[in-house]
Amino acid sequence: MMLETSISFIISFSIMPLVMRIAKKLKIVDKPDGMLKSHQKVTPYLGGLAIYAGVLPFLKDTKFLTLASFTLILGLIDDIKPISWYSRLGAELIVGWFMSSIITQNLFMNAVYTFLFVLIVNATNMIDGMDGVCATIVVFGMIFSSSSAIKWAVVGSLFGYLMYNFPPAKIFMGDAGSYFLGSVVAYTMFSDLKISFNFKTFLPFWILFLDILSGVIRRIIAHRSPFKGDRDHIYDKIWRRVKGSKVARDRKTVFIMAALSCLFTFLRYIQFSILVALAASVVIVLFLKMFRYDEGGNDNE
Repeated sequence: MMLETSISFIISFSIMPLVMRIAKKLKIVDKPDGMLKSHQKVTPYLGGLAIYAGVLPFLKDTKFLTLASFTLILGLIDDIKPISWYSRLGAELIVGWFMSSIITQNLFMNAVYTFLFVLIVNATNMIDGMDGVCATIVVFGMIFSSSSAIKWAVVGSLFGYLMYNFPPAKIFMGDAGSYFLGSVVAYTMFSDLKISFNFKTFLPFWILFLDILSGVIRRIIAHRSPFKGDRDHIYDKIWRRVKGSKVARDRKTVFIMAALSCLFTFLRYIQFSILVALAASVVIVLFLKMFRYDEGGNDNE
């Protein structure tokens, strides 16, 4: 455990300055636009490549390695030149189907796992909209997952990344990183679900599902496309409700997101965990008004 975490941390942390220089030289950067991209300065992408490099030595499953690498490349292409949503969706469905075949040969369950894969990859991508949030959520989820063979490698690599991405961020993981992490989360959950298809398996990553599902509902209610982004994700709404400088609010938001992740993870160890998790989700949705756009946050598309 400690050896995997340490090695992956060292690789990720050491490579990060190199990919930052490459991203800047090749102009693979994220530019503020005052809307969806609310950061204050041009920031290099490619952090996902360093995360991938940290995990790579521990990816022993050849099929998963191939599929995870494909999602990384898909995200990298989107970082360089945006791909249409339907092209991304088509690619995700294909990868999801092949990944589901690692777990089961039952056609119905293949369809279920494929849907879950697409949902998880996009949820991970959507949660990566503020410094430190995505990596923190995945770290906590991986720590409390039960059967993933690469969990500690992922944790170590993300800690290396967070040394540069914790607010204020010096680098972003980009779609390459969020897509890769989405495939890792999906594979981790599928491995647990293969042992027992239990609702509790979802709880360490429940924030991902709560954010994407509430986002889709919010956009449909507002007569907007579910495929277009906004600045009313759960972390955006939390950010608007805390006080301080931008960096202080960013950091407080990361800590609150981590606390919520821990809360849902803890629920897997109690009785009536499903009912309590659903009740907690309702409270969060109502308190943060997740199905509505905040004033001033509804034009950011």
